[in-house]
Amino acid sequence: MNKSTDRPAVDQAPAVRGSALFLKRRWLAGKKKKKNKYHAKKAIASADYPELAGKVFRSKLERDRACFLVRQMRQGLIRNLECQPLIILTESAIKYHADFSYDEQSAGFHGFHRYFEEVKGKELYPWLTIKQLWPEYGTGILRVVKRKRGGGFKITEELMRGAIVKHK
Repeated sequence: MNKSTDRPAVDQAPAVRGSALFLKRRWLAGKKKKKNKYHAKKAIASADYPELAGKVFRSKLERDRACFLVRQMRQGLIRNLECQPLIILTESAIKYHADFSYDEQSAGFHGFHRYFEEVKGKELYPWLTIKQLWPEYGTGILRVVKRKRGGGFKITEELMRGAIVKHK
């Protein structure tokens, strides 16, 4: 209790089951905090994005991109946003979880087309394997997205059947 106001302190306040605060506390109450392999810090979307309520992202960059995509979805630029869709590559069933997938209406195409996104800070070995397999076995266009220096995002590559398109 806070002695000056006779109210519970913020970190002792009751959390409503299913609320973002409840989910955050539950997530933080795990046994031992496991550090991310590449020092990325896990992040939770803010309450401004109920579409992402309770979702724990692998990095702040991934969370920021998800919020950006939700804003685009609200504006009607994209639809059917999914986080962590499972994609099976090759006949030997290599499983790959892209960061996001969505339908976007692109210039030069009629209707909406499916895009997958991979948000990258660093490109390391496991990703390089997926990058080589995607043009042969991928099920759509895979965009590689990085953060711009001044803020915002930049699509650096698009991988599609039989081709890799690099953006500058």
